[in-house]
Amino acid sequence: MRERLTACASALALLLLATPAGAQDLNPNSGPIANSAIVGFDSAFFTAFSPVTALDMVSRIPGFSLSGGDTERRGLADSFGNLLINGRRPSNKTISLETVLQRINADDVEHIELIREPLPEYEMRGHARLVNVVLREGAGSSGSWNTRIRYFDGGRLVGDGEIAWSTTRGDTDYNFGLETDLRPQRVTRRESLFDAAGNRLEARNDSEHRRWWEVAINASIAHQISPDTRIQLDARGSAWNWRRNQYSLVDGFAGGTPTLIRYEQSSTTNYGNEGSLTATLNHTFSDRFSTTTTALWRQSGSEDGPEAFEVYDPGNFVEATIVSVDSENSEQVLRQAFSFIINPTHLVEFGAEAALNWQETRLDIQFDDGINIVPIALPVANSRVEERRAEAFFNHVWTVSESLILESGLRYEFSEIEQTGDTSQSRSFSYPKPSIALTWQASANTSLRLSGRRDVDQLDFDKFASSVDVADNNAVVGNPDYEPQRTWTLEAEAERRIGDGGSVSFRIG
Repeated sequence: MRERLTACASALALLLLATPAGAQDLNPNSGPIANSAIVGFDSAFFTAFSPVTALDMVSRIPGFSLSGGDTERRGLADSFGNLLINGRRPSNKTISLETVLQRINADDVEHIELIREPLPEYEMRGHARLVNVVLREGAGSSGSWNTRIRYFDGGRLVGDGEIAWSTTRGDTDYNFGLETDLRPQRVTRRESLFDAAGNRLEARNDSEHRRWWEVAINASIAHQISPDTRIQLDARGSAWNWRRNQYSLVDGFAGGTPTLIRYEQSSTTNYGNEGSLTATLNHTFSDRFSTTTTALWRQSGSEDGPEAFEVYDPGNFVEATIVSVDSENSEQVLRQAFSFIINPTHLVEFGAEAALNWQETRLDIQFDDGINIVPIALPVANSRVEERRAEAFFNHVWTVSESLILESGLRYEFSEIEQTGDTSQSRSFSYPKPSIALTWQASANTSLRLSGRRDVDQLDFDKFASSVDVADNNAVVGNPDYEPQRTWTLEAEAERRIGDGGSVSFRIG
């Protein structure tokens, strides 16, 4: 079992800024306000840090670390992060939570709530803590931009950044952003090859020049259709380009003296693009019953090569291996969830999720001996893998007492994986995925959380198709029998609260 130990200690400066204990109501001129489950931090708490965006403020919340959810686990349920905006979750899998917070001007934040225990009115989604950013009423238009100057190996200075704008028109909120990323790098490597007796056979010196750029555009539109119904659309599109030039000098040691025996070079230009769209519809039937419908569409593609790995003796061309790889990916998910507060101590959530995922991969390898160019056959070089998945889920939050809360859930998944192309095969699976978490408030300042769950990792489509690394003379044959990894995870976390605004927590799992 994977083990990790995480310790989080609040900054002493935050404790010094806290107002005296005993404050119970949010006041725009006071510090953190605490009760047994929620700590509120108003704008005055962050003044000393001169925040520009809501991200600057959230990063100063003691005992809290922003998480965008676990995209390595299957389905939408685990991809929900631990951030709320006005009590609602922003987009997942389309726009990152950091991007959402960077677009909110610090002046538009009324206060921030740290939710430290499961409560019926909040869906924890497996997180031990949530942060709820509450915006001031009538927050207007705002814009932001940032730029970075970065230094890379080889003395290269580059600039990139982001520009964003948000506004509200009537019952509709608009957010737009543009991001750029540029990374030119120069990499040098030295490696040696030895025989079984420890004699050095070859010494290799590599010089590699890389250049990566990406441009991404994203937008969010949220509209309050009626007092009980809200729809939100989140979209993101990006394009990237990758260029690489590599030169290698290889020395031999026949007779004990290093002598140049060959020269290698390769050059490639790769392209890619990705687009995604998330639609979320929330409807409240009553104070006790509500529904959430989430739809996700995401598609990406890349063209790698053709890349020629050429080999020369000290003066003449010897041979070349030419590699081309094209890939397309798609993910489509529809999730329907119902939340029902039975009474103040019992909350249930139930629903279903359906998904269609696929990937197509085409790998082409050719060998050039200087006279003829002939194809090289590799098993499972061309493949399409398609996964159809359905899942039913049921979650229950039971407030056993003022100091004890029990969260339990069961998800049951049915999936079918079909592979076509060089290999044809179809398989069906079913996975029960139970989970349980117990939170005990041992005292006013001390809590303990024990949790356990069964995980099924996201399907890694790359494992179905073959791949090659010509530089290292290595080929990996696709595995048509690959199955997603399944694990049991157990965690224990203890938290000690210090004053109104600090905490120390230890987690092991």
